[in-house]
Amino acid sequence: MNTRLVQVGLCLLAAVCVAGCTTFQQTLTGEETVLPGKNPVGVKVYLSSQALPHPYKEVGTIVATLSSEDDAVSFLKEKAAAMGADALMNLEVRVHTSTLVIIVIPIPVHHYIASAIAVKYTSEN
Repeated sequence: MNTRLVQVGLCLLAAVCVAGCTTFQQTLTGEETVLPGKNPVGVKVYLSSQALPHPYKEVGTIVATLSSEDDAVSFLKEKAAAMGADALMNLEVRVHTSTLVIIVIPIPVHHYIASAIAVKYTSEN
């Protein structure tokens, strides 16, 4: 009984440690001017197959790794808004699965790697 409790405790501890990690990279492109921040709710997301409705300039590239797809996309929107971007284009989300072995119990761990290009509209036509 006591061994089982230790195993469960170690599994929970490992899950909390792995789930709490967020890796993030942001690269500015083009003119490195500081744009005023925006509300993340207003940042639109476009996949590679979708055309943007307005002419634009690239502000930067954002890549983040989180524990869920929704969290990863929301995180990208927050960072794009902080950069002053109007939209994210070429959004891509990949799943990376690794196996964490605690004692002899394999536990699959999923990480979602999201990347996109933050853009600023140059006109609102």
